[in-house]
Amino acid sequence: MKPIGTITKFYPFMDDETREFTEETMRAAENYRDFAILFGRKVVSQESSRWLVYFAARFALVFDLFDVSDKLGEQYLYYDIIRPWILVSHFKRGDMKVVPELLEVIDNVLAGDPEDWLSLDMQLLRIEVLGPYTSAKPADRRDLLVALNKAEKVSTSRLELEAFTCEIQLARADILYSLGEHEKALEQAKMALEESKECDDQFIEAWILGWMAGILKNTDAKRAIELAGLSERIHSILGNLGGIASILNTLGLTYTILGETSEAIGCFRSAIKIRNSLGSDHSTISINLSRIYLRVGRAKEALKTIEDVIEKLRGHSAWAHLIMSQALSLIGRFDEAAEHLEIGSELAFRSGRESLLALQCTARGVFERETGDMESALHNFRQALQISEQQPFLIHTIPALIRLAELEVQVFSETNDRDHIETAQLLLSRLEQLAREQELQAVLVDVFVLKANLRKLEGQEETAHEILKKALEYCKSPELKPMIAGVEVSISHTRKEESRAEMTERFSEHIHSMAVPAVQAREIPFTILGCIMILSTPGLEIFSRFIDTTLIQNPAKVADLISAVSSFTRTLRKDLRGELQSIIHHEIAVLLEYSEHLTCALLSDKDTYDARVLQRRFLEQFEEEFSDHLAEFEGDVQVFSSADQIFERILSE
Repeated sequence: MKPIGTITKFYPFMDDETREFTEETMRAAENYRDFAILFGRKVVSQESSRWLVYFAARFALVFDLFDVSDKLGEQYLYYDIIRPWILVSHFKRGDMKVVPELLEVIDNVLAGDPEDWLSLDMQLLRIEVLGPYTSAKPADRRDLLVALNKAEKVSTSRLELEAFTCEIQLARADILYSLGEHEKALEQAKMALEESKECDDQFIEAWILGWMAGILKNTDAKRAIELAGLSERIHSILGNLGGIASILNTLGLTYTILGETSEAIGCFRSAIKIRNSLGSDHSTISINLSRIYLRVGRAKEALKTIEDVIEKLRGHSAWAHLIMSQALSLIGRFDEAAEHLEIGSELAFRSGRESLLALQCTARGVFERETGDMESALHNFRQALQISEQQPFLIHTIPALIRLAELEVQVFSETNDRDHIETAQLLLSRLEQLAREQELQAVLVDVFVLKANLRKLEGQEETAHEILKKALEYCKSPELKPMIAGVEVSISHTRKEESRAEMTERFSEHIHSMAVPAVQAREIPFTILGCIMILSTPGLEIFSRFIDTTLIQNPAKVADLISAVSSFTRTLRKDLRGELQSIIHHEIAVLLEYSEHLTCALLSDKDTYDARVLQRRFLEQFEEEFSDHLAEFEGDVQVFSSADQIFERILSE
């Protein structure tokens, strides 16, 4: 094989025997993987020096050559310097119990004041282990950044150590991304990529390309697939099957975002097959495959997939337990589902990660829905939505909106309570507003189809037909043409006789087929000017708060606003319930939101999704705080004055 920097970067630190052995092995090998196999076998077959054993263990772990690692461990464990790599081989096979001992062994090597290159190697290994192990703890991840900064100072202190810089930069990019500093993370990755090319570290170059593909899948799927292809090509040249499995996992996630479910499932399955052939851990990939099975309603396959890894991850992965709980709930094994729900919930709460807390609410909602407690299920799905709306990526918010809408429709189908169909319409209207703001045209077409389904469910076939005609107009753009066939099928359904159960099922099926983009939401700036709360039945103002100084200084304008909102509340058309409504009054956007007793009018400079989120939270907390007074209002509006504190708290969030 051709000498590559991934190996030759260690030449300055090798003694003559080790370097000669390395060069001889490289000449006999076909690629990097073959080199690692030959190197390990030769070291095992003869009595070897500690440095030959060290590099044999290190190269073996790059390619998950666990049989070589095990033999080296049995034969040379008296060399303390190789113990970290032996323990890492167990860690890579999914044994989380070895982590404390592994970290202790690495610290022991570092405590021995090793040469600079070995110190760097051990520090990077420590960070590689700690990254996933402490992924739920932001404070620990910031500590890792401090360690990386120290490592980088060492790497730039000597010319021959600079080859380690690209690894340090990639590790920093990964940590920065986990902390939400996405632009900085990508800049670090780009710098790492340039460094890897300069020092011909093809192994790290392939991993950086794969990492960038994993990040860009959220914003530029086409570019992500391109980078994944470049990474896979290098991994193939090197013979790195584990790297190929990682790329297939990234492609699976990318196809999931694009809504190409079959392709995604195929990628995940292939990745798991490779990991199984290597004997390495495939837990993360299995979790991803289980999630997509759940999303498309294939609960038995989700359960089978997650069962393969749950014992290995028991007590360590909130994701695994919460997915297991959902799968078990969907097939009716409720006692087991409850057990995994409690384990997963505890892990989620301990982590404090918002995405896990939202998943916990979703899993609990699924359990309660399947066991018949619809009220609690709705509460938990609403909690999941509230948490998801705090996340930067729309892949959290959009599924939460449609999941809650789906449940509202199911409850309406069973109870005929129109409040639920109106709430579902309102959720879809919020989703429509979000899709318009974020320019998500495919999501907008899907929303039209769902809204048409609801109108038909209400017996409004002509309205449904008009909504779908609007969807067809959007599909004329080149990128949306593949959606035309689906919309036309929906149009044909508007003329068919269907039972309520059939229409409800079709609504759910469309939700499960939606492609949900994982793009980061663009911020739409807005300014809150004030808020007016009207008791709906008499149209009486019971609370108001004004922030804008021009309003505060103009009582006549305020009185006019209150009068306009009160009048609008009294004359509200019943057929508009379930739609977002706003009026422009004196160049102020008056956002209207309704509940059982109240009309909330939020005053803003523009009607945005995020403004609606704040309004909804205020309305919900207002109703919860004053529920007794609202149910039996006795004419004293002073009881609502403490709502000032609720309003301040909502704004500060």
